[in-house]
Amino acid sequence: MKRRDFVLAASGLAGSVLAPRGIAATVQPCPPAQISVSGGTSASSVACPIGSSALDTLAASMSPGTWAQLSASALNVLGTLGSNGGVGGNMIPYSNQAVWDPITKAIRYCGNDHHGGTPGYTVMEVQYLAASNTWSIVTNQIPGITPSHGYGHIAIRPDTGELYVRQYAGGSGPETIFRKPLGGSWAGNLTSPTIYRQVAIGTGWWTGALSGSQAMGAYLMWCQGFGVIQIYDPGLDRWQQIDHPDPGGDGLYHGVLDYSPVKNVAVFGGGNAWPRKLWRLNSDRTVVALPDPPIDVGVQRANLNHDPVTGNFLIWGGGTRQLWELNPTTGVYTKLSGSRQPPAAGPSGVSDPAGGAGGPDALISCALPEQGVVAYMSASGASYANMFLYKHA
Repeated sequence: MKRRDFVLAASGLAGSVLAPRGIAATVQPCPPAQISVSGGTSASSVACPIGSSALDTLAASMSPGTWAQLSASALNVLGTLGSNGGVGGNMIPYSNQAVWDPITKAIRYCGNDHHGGTPGYTVMEVQYLAASNTWSIVTNQIPGITPSHGYGHIAIRPDTGELYVRQYAGGSGPETIFRKPLGGSWAGNLTSPTIYRQVAIGTGWWTGALSGSQAMGAYLMWCQGFGVIQIYDPGLDRWQQIDHPDPGGDGLYHGVLDYSPVKNVAVFGGGNAWPRKLWRLNSDRTVVALPDPPIDVGVQRANLNHDPVTGNFLIWGGGTRQLWELNPTTGVYTKLSGSRQPPAAGPSGVSDPAGGAGGPDALISCALPEQGVVAYMSASGASYANMFLYKHA
């Protein structure tokens, strides 16, 4: 299996060879979960012991550079059940990421299908609990939020489990970020400075050392087109701003942002206007332009997330079904192949979020640091929803 390294818009070529490894087998729930679905929700009556869940077992069985399908229960929560009759057939279109809650050992996601403005559909909150290997609907409606897809709008404060969901915006006025403390309800909304209102953007949570911020980290919101990253510091309870020279322009959708705890940097960019532009935010709050990526990045282009082991970033899809690794320190993009290539699209494969001739497919990703893998959740219309793990290192 060959890995081709090169820096775009830079000099030098490098290469390395890794031994090919096979794709790990699918692992069934541990033990098989008993699922009941009623009134638009789902629940499991069986839980796995901590550390021996189906997720833990499958991740531990995988070799570096392999993919494996996780047979999670109630995956239709991400499909037609979660769609609630929407036109897309699933609840994860137009989205980039979910988040990992290290306290409850859960993947959390908020989003929605297209409903054509029908009253009563805003943003749905769902979760995957590792202990039961089960997806479920937490709430059909986040109270007061503007109807929206997921985009890059969900973040989590990992030391408390508090969720942050930035609502879809447009026009004038401030941004609204909805918050939900662990075990609580959606309340305590944040309001950002008025000038930085934008439609669909990238957000994340910085957990490491960040100049000018407190020890509990900070919420990041990239306001593409305005040339700023907005930071909310919960320790100071105030907003701060980092300027960066983006190309400018308004009406920009589908930008993404992700933070790597290992590298202690964030990468952001992509979207409709600049699909091949990425930047790196450093811990001293400086912003560096990265070499242009080899494929289009952003919501319904290529998915952006980080590998929790190496700290490098993974860029998947772009309508090319290519998987790339980005080392944010060097700016090197490495094309991954062989067993690292995701299984072909379909019920037993991984969707390219940019799709193909039949239109975009839906895909969200979530780095799982405790298992050392990245989870990819796919859907294609109303046909199927599935869940795969990728172990990069």
